Amino acid sequence: MDIMESSGYRDFVWAVELHRLGLEVIGLWPKTEQFTKKCLWPEIRTVYILRYPW
Repeated sequence: MDIMESSGYRDFVWAVELHRLGLEVIGLWPKTEQFTKKCLWPEIRTVYILRYPW
């Protein structure tokens, strides 16, 4: 059996994508197009979130 066809693997990929989306929303996961250019806003937002928790 190929691992790509396993339901456990598909569940794992789904969970990783879900977490990645959540981290992108709060600015802790860079978007793929931002790898080529430097953007300061996610870093500022991350510092703010870590420094001033709810």
